[in-house]
Amino acid sequence: MTLPGAASIPAADSRHAIMAAQTGKRAVAMVWDDLKPSDLITENAIHNAVAAVLAIGGSTKRRRASHRARAPGGARARFSTSSTRVARATPLLANTARPANI
Repeated sequence: MTLPGAASIPAADSRHAIMAAQTGKRAVAMVWDDLKPSDLITENAIHNAVAAVLAIGGSTKRRRASHRARAPGGARARFSTSSTRVARATPLLANTARPANI
């Protein structure tokens, strides 16, 4: 989980400190609102994440078990059948898994 826009900040960018402060403020607000990650991470959200990874040529197999083990609040998705269904319905938009031979 991350705030919108956090993943697109380049590594050597001063906006990381700003995003860290915003993330902390949001975490505190979530506590006050009694909003837990398990309230946000639904099976549909996991299917969308799987589809996004597959659309850019990523793999859901390599680290699937470790990510699922760390899912907040015991949130789980049925990966065996549902990710297969998602994979069949997801077109490959860009193969970013392997760098081009330059």
